[in-house]
Amino acid sequence: MPDFAQTPPKILRPRPRDVCRLRTLKLQYLNSLDQFVKHALHCRHYLRYCDDFVLLSADREQLVDWRDSIEGYLDQALELALNPRQRLRPLSDGVDFLGYIVRRDYRLVRRRVVNNLRARLLTFEAELVGEGRCLRRFRYEPELLDALHAVLASYRGHLGKANSQRLWASLWQRFAFLQEYFILDAATGKLLRKDRVPPQLTSVREQYRWLRQRFPGDVVFFEVGRFYELYGADDVLLAQRLGLEPLAKNRRGARFGFPLVLARRYARTLLRDGRSILVATQTEQSWTGIRERRPQWRLVPRHGATVETAGGKT
Repeated sequence: MPDFAQTPPKILRPRPRDVCRLRTLKLQYLNSLDQFVKHALHCRHYLRYCDDFVLLSADREQLVDWRDSIEGYLDQALELALNPRQRLRPLSDGVDFLGYIVRRDYRLVRRRVVNNLRARLLTFEAELVGEGRCLRRFRYEPELLDALHAVLASYRGHLGKANSQRLWASLWQRFAFLQEYFILDAATGKLLRKDRVPPQLTSVREQYRWLRQRFPGDVVFFEVGRFYELYGADDVLLAQRLGLEPLAKNRRGARFGFPLVLARRYARTLLRDGRSILVATQTEQSWTGIRERRPQWRLVPRHGATVETAGGKT
């Protein structure tokens, strides 16, 4: 006989049909509440979204009576209880509803919503940004950036329904690391990812130029096989600083290059010069026979800091 005691229990999940039935049941309960408030209490100013609702009246005593009546109706007719966090507030304080503070002429975002956003951004900043004495390291992890982009898009949609221009500007300034990963399109208001190379670029040289445009002023270590290559016409001075010899003519159009194992040595030289470095690695993703390259790290030296080298400090 099988040992049923060692068999892990199954996780029961509701079928789609059951989910629809549960939703229908909830609507029936809430519809009866709507009818009670409308026909029994004769409340003219009543607003409900799911299980959150608001009643407005100029008479505080009437609101108290309505609350007692609703509590009794929920208990006797529906066997439900009113949330103890319900409050009676003057209309001058604004209506706290669905994450907003609604006033007569404008709408604000609820403080708890803003605090939750700040807490999540602090978590992402700790995972993506490394702070050192000499430089900052910005990590380009696709999964983390996908999650961060989803959070920002969700909260921007929420903030967009309120008067939150100053709030968003202050958040964008406070969490300046966001500007390392996103571009805020002023025309559409959308956040564009800086690490996603467009798939329509059909050559490594086009990918290189695109990254140079996204990160102006950075030295791009662009991985091709076991080498980092440079493709720009203005990379001649950089190659001279690193002591690189011109490459033989090749189909990719690469002008200079060096093995991956020498990257740390050349990075120290450039960081001592105050240059920022973007490390772009190749992935297994391929478009039209050209592998995708995407940022992996961005190294930004601190002004006035010294960079550690094998022989000491500079």
